[in-house]
Amino acid sequence: MTTELPSPALVVRMPAFDSNIAAADELLRASSKRLRPHVKTHRTPALALRQLTDVTSGLTCATVGEAEAMVDAGAEDVFVANEVIRPDKLARLAALARRAHVCAAVDSAQGVDALGDAVRTSAAQVRVLIDVDVGLGRCGVAGPDEAVQLARVVERTPGLELDGVMGYEGRQRADEPDRSRAISDAYEMLAETAAAFDRSGLASATVSSAGTSTLHEALADPTITEIQAGTYALMESDLDGLGLPFVPAYSVVASVISRAGDRAVLDAGRKSIACDYGPPTPMAAGAVLESIHEEHTTLRFANGAPALGERVELRPGHVRLTFNLHDVVWLAHEDGSIERAAVGARGRSW
Repeated sequence: MTTELPSPALVVRMPAFDSNIAAADELLRASSKRLRPHVKTHRTPALALRQLTDVTSGLTCATVGEAEAMVDAGAEDVFVANEVIRPDKLARLAALARRAHVCAAVDSAQGVDALGDAVRTSAAQVRVLIDVDVGLGRCGVAGPDEAVQLARVVERTPGLELDGVMGYEGRQRADEPDRSRAISDAYEMLAETAAAFDRSGLASATVSSAGTSTLHEALADPTITEIQAGTYALMESDLDGLGLPFVPAYSVVASVISRAGDRAVLDAGRKSIACDYGPPTPMAAGAVLESIHEEHTTLRFANGAPALGERVELRPGHVRLTFNLHDVVWLAHEDGSIERAAVGARGRSW
C-alpha cells in the first residue's frame, strides 16, 4: 500500500483514527460533558469533520485562520480558544460569524471592545468565554474577581453573548512534577470562577478546559462542561502511561536512498518530521535511529539494512508540528484504499 505513495509521506491509519474517535465518544457518553476537538492537532479539515459526532459541540481552533479553513470545509460551530486583538483578524472573525456559530476567548476589556466593534460592523453575533489563567502563566485574567468584571463588559457590548469561562492547564504528562496538584488547582480556579458568575447572575453555561493529557481528570470534574482535547485522535508517545484508551494512528513513510552494511539512510528528516519532542521512532523490527538531519535519517538494522527503495515507517514524537510541515496527508483505509487530504490550515497562524 505505502509503496504507491510519494516519499516522504505523512500517513494516517484510518482504522486506528476511527477507533480513537469511538473510544473518546464512549468516555464522553458516560458523562454529561461535551467534546470540542482541537484542530491544531492536525489542521486537516477532512479529519476534523470526521471527529464531529453526537458527543461533540463543535471544533476548537487556535487561530482565526484555522477557524476559516474549518468553516470553509463545512464546520458549523467553531471556538477560537485564543485572544484576537489585531483589527484585520477581528474583521475576519466577525465575517466568519455570518457563516457559522463562532465563539472567542477574551481576557481584556480592550479586546472585548475591539471584538464588539468588529462584530457590529459585520452585523454578526459572537459568543464569548472569559479566559482565566488557571496556572499555565500564559493568557487569561488573574482570577474570579477579574473574570466577573470582564464578563460585565461583555454583557454591555452589543453583538457579543457571554457564554461562560475557559481555562487551560497545559499538557500534564504522567511524569510531570506535581501533576495532580497542578490539575486540581486549575480546576479549583475554574470552579471558583463559575461560582462567582452564578452569584453575580452571569451566564456560565460553558466551562471549557482540558486536553488529552487531562481527559480522565476533566471527565471526573463536576464543573467542566466541555473538553478541548485533540491529540487523542492520533496520539503521541509522551502521553503513554496515562491510562488512555487511544493508539498511535499516524506515521511518516520514508524510502531507503542509501545503504551500507547495517546502515540505511532515509529520505526524511527534520523538514518533514518535528523533533522538538525528540527524534522519531523507527517502526521496522531491529531498527535503531542513529541520526536525523534536514532531509536524511540514518538507521542501523540488527539484520542488515533494507534494499534501496524499500519503505520504512517512522513515528514522530510531535503530531501537531509534524502535520504543519506537510501540505498533504494520506488517509489509509481498512479496505486498502488511500485518500489524499489537504492539511488545509497548514501555516494558518495568521
